[in-house]
Amino acid sequence: MQELIWFLLGVAVCSLFVRLTILVHKVYLLSQFKYHAFQLIYYSYKQLVYTTASKYIFLENSPDVNKEELKILRNDDAAFISEWKKGVASALKTKLPSYLQPALRYDNWDEIVNQLSREFVNVVDKDFKKELEKIEKTN
Repeated sequence: MQELIWFLLGVAVCSLFVRLTILVHKVYLLSQFKYHAFQLIYYSYKQLVYTTASKYIFLENSPDVNKEELKILRNDDAAFISEWKKGVASALKTKLPSYLQPALRYDNWDEIVNQLSREFVNVVDKDFKKELEKIEKTN
């Protein structure tokens, strides 16, 4: 009888250990996924800003464009980018299952960017600044 109790106790401890290991593994995978998803989203954001900035560089140098229309276009694009950032922040949380949502600790765009490593953000920013300088030099 004593062997049966020790066996059942061993099964319980082993089961608990396996469940904890699986939970830790899920948390690790979610954190890695979150980090890479945030990198991809930040890179997409920089691409959006880059194309918008290059569009306005070309439009400002065009003689056919009215300055008032250009201001209206800038305001529309700024509103679109602002709404895009809000939509990304809310959609990331709502698309996850409810039991995984507490693992994402952010409420807005700035908190998403704060979770990225400074090295990644600096590298992406430098690349886009170089590209914008090239465009400005060609015009």
